[in-house]
Amino acid sequence: MQAFKAANPGCILEDFVRWHSPSDWMENETNTEVNETSDGGDLLYVKGQLSRRMQKEGNLWRELWKMAKPVPAVRQTPLYDEDLAV
Repeated sequence: MQAFKAANPGCILEDFVRWHSPSDWMENETNTEVNETSDGGDLLYVKGQLSRRMQKEGNLWRELWKMAKPVPAVRQTPLYDEDLAV
């Protein structure tokens, strides 16, 4: 989450869920818009909502998102200790 926030300034939980857990993102099939970007390209807006599981009050993912700071992966403490590997 921290690396995602660092790589995508201004992102929201819904952006992370669409990338990390697509099954928890429910697209509205009729609400897709294509808008022109400032560089002349097209930007696709897909409208939808989080799954019921993700919308529940007190959802762990939502709580972790609130606490996560935008830290690039290269600056994060490794979770895997190579010295302990078999």
